[in-house]
Amino acid sequence: MTLAQVGIIAEIIAAIAVVVSLFSVAVQLNKNTTAIRSSAFQGHVDSVLMYVELLSRPEMRTVLVKGRSNFDSLSEEEAIGFHALMVALFATLENVFFQRGQSVLEQQYWAARQKVVDRYIAYDGVRIWWEEHQIIYTSGFRHEINSRIEEVPNKSLNTDASDAGAA
Repeated sequence: MTLAQVGIIAEIIAAIAVVVSLFSVAVQLNKNTTAIRSSAFQGHVDSVLMYVELLSRPEMRTVLVKGRSNFDSLSEEEAIGFHALMVALFATLENVFFQRGQSVLEQQYWAARQKVVDRYIAYDGVRIWWEEHQIIYTSGFRHEINSRIEEVPNKSLNTDASDAGAA
């Protein structure tokens, strides 16, 4: 075997090694993407469970029901509780909006959460709260919520705590 033949064999082996390496990187990237998506979704689930835990307390359900229908009727203490609920809710929603925009979560997750947005922003109290506090959210998310507000009919009614809903 000549030196040229050895060189050709070495080049072939190197090319095969590069292809195997690229395949290995692709497999690892796929696993990493799956892990990131799973982690993002679990983070969302954890946020929802925290919100549900807040609403498991009767006084928080009362604050939600009272505040969403008539924000101005809240006492100072109740307004703080309502603010905490709304921050928790909209932060959870903004996270899904962001993760979808980064292609970490699929569009279907945001589409499902839009129904939650619509349900909450239909109430006067939530709209009043949003108008006063939307600045704490990103401009893209503010635009999304404000667009939804324009589309969703306003309902101002008193309802029981069973309609509280979760994120």
